[in-house]
Amino acid sequence: MSDTALIEVPAAEAGRTPLSWSAAIAGAFAATAVTLIIVALGSGIGLSFASPYGSGPSATSLTIAAAVWLVMAQTMGFATGGYLAGCAVRLSMGYRARRRFATRRRASWSGRSAWSLLPPSPV
Repeated sequence: MSDTALIEVPAAEAGRTPLSWSAAIAGAFAATAVTLIIVALGSGIGLSFASPYGSGPSATSLTIAAAVWLVMAQTMGFATGGYLAGCAVRLSMGYRARRRFATRRRASWSGRSAWSLLPPSPV
């Protein structure tokens, strides 16, 4: 026969999830903004290299460069959004709770949910 132990959870923490939707949505917005800024920068750089007179790089090389730039922009945007979502959760938890494992877990869940809220390409 096994013994069963009941653990009482305080009422304040009973309904809490390890996810902060406000931090996740803020991270998703930040990721979209960073991605759009980097894509706009890449568009300006790419269009400055393109020339209708044939003296610039070929269309194939510009297409490959644009694809690499878009993947880089998405990666940087997702990383920024996830990081900011995690920081927002840590800041909302207070100074003493920042070092606990539960706070880090909530921060990582909010960062992951910020990634899931983003479309594959916001452009």
